[in-house]
Amino acid sequence: MPAQSSKGIIFIFCLLFFLSLVLPVAAQTISLQETSLFPNGELTRIYTGGDGSVFVVDSTNELWKVNPGTGAFVSYFPIGGDELADIALAPSNMLWWTDNTTSFGSLNLSTHQSASWTVNALIPALKSPPNLGPVVYHNERVWLSSWYDTDSVYGLFRFNPTNRQLCLYPFPGGLYATDLAVQGGLIWALDWRTPTNDSLFSLDPVTGRLVKYNTGRDVKMFANMVSDGALVWWAEDASGGAVVRFNPSTGVMTTYSLPVGTHPRNLSLRGGVVWYSNVNGSFGRLDPNTAAGTSTTLTPQVLAESITSNCTTLGAVTPAASPNTSGTLTWTNFNSTPSAPQTGLTVYSLPMGAVPFGIAGTTDFVWVSDPGRQKLIRMPVEQEPATITLIKVVNGGTAAPNDFNLTLAGQPVSSGVSVQVTPGTYRAGETLLPDYRFNGFTGDCNASGDIVITQGQHKTCTLTNTYQETTDGFQVYLPLILR
Repeated sequence: MPAQSSKGIIFIFCLLFFLSLVLPVAAQTISLQETSLFPNGELTRIYTGGDGSVFVVDSTNELWKVNPGTGAFVSYFPIGGDELADIALAPSNMLWWTDNTTSFGSLNLSTHQSASWTVNALIPALKSPPNLGPVVYHNERVWLSSWYDTDSVYGLFRFNPTNRQLCLYPFPGGLYATDLAVQGGLIWALDWRTPTNDSLFSLDPVTGRLVKYNTGRDVKMFANMVSDGALVWWAEDASGGAVVRFNPSTGVMTTYSLPVGTHPRNLSLRGGVVWYSNVNGSFGRLDPNTAAGTSTTLTPQVLAESITSNCTTLGAVTPAASPNTSGTLTWTNFNSTPSAPQTGLTVYSLPMGAVPFGIAGTTDFVWVSDPGRQKLIRMPVEQEPATITLIKVVNGGTAAPNDFNLTLAGQPVSSGVSVQVTPGTYRAGETLLPDYRFNGFTGDCNASGDIVITQGQHKTCTLTNTYQETTDGFQVYLPLILR
């Protein structure tokens, strides 16, 4: 081969290598879908029913029920007397709602008949009425809360659908409940009135025992709270807000900070991870097994061993047919760019102008409501990227986790940083350092460090080493022992 040709080839290879270092690599995108709902509405929270249906609340007195598989929908309008605030799903295809006045009611999803009442009968003389907000269904009773309480005399209302008995459990100092949840047989209420020191309340519906926890946090007025069967979670409705977890058994509150500029609003628990909406144009996936959290033990304050409730019986209501329309949603595709700004967190971008509010998960999709563009968004589960996170635990000595040169399938990775991969089998490895003993692999990998992963899974493998200083002056240096 001529010398000039050889030099030309070498030059081209060098140029390509240089460009690979200086040119940005295009971020991987995934395909999401969206559909338009009533353009003059204001979408808020999303709920999932026992049959897998998705319920979308529009605060302009409209409610959507969507079949996730077919896109078939039924839309109810009007629901509520002023501004639809919240819904709770009950057995027998019954749904309960509140608005932002004193009204609440039911909607039979089989017959499409609705009924409504007010809490006016329990308003004390010369006092202002509350603004109702959150509602939950527990043990054949409907629980309503005051979202705003000018005179600080209200709390939780309990309604018995069978005999129409309405009872008020007044809280000392009233209640500004941003959301309710049922956990451990107790009714939990998150109060938003005191910036930097909002409160978490629990009420025992049997004994009337009321307990208060000062969180030392500012949750704001639209914070969303859910239960996973053992813990209580909420998303703080504030710029710079966090995802928070509370363990009722231990009193430990764990705070998971989010990237700068994030404004969470709603959250959903799915597959052991937390999905949250970000008002500032995205939604995220937080894995509490790998994300760093700050824990604080809250001190319970017993406000009352038994609250005396005030009860009355409301009049009968003749059910009325609720106007509804039906059809099938049409979906369009758009691209989203996932990113991993910190350990245990994946963020999914949305189009310009998006202002996400509600979020929920079903078997096949993650759902997001966007009142900024009045869109309902869904991410197919198979579009969710697969990620692997290697975590290095170092017991003793002065070595840092990344001093062990972690590798995944032979490629360098950093401890605690999620790596996006395609489905398959990957092997974790490291370089063993002097005076350190390798204790083995734990987590989602086997004894050889192999990790099998499919689309949408997020797996973690932990490699542990323990410092053991030699005492005979003889040291053995072992090179790369794992691949």
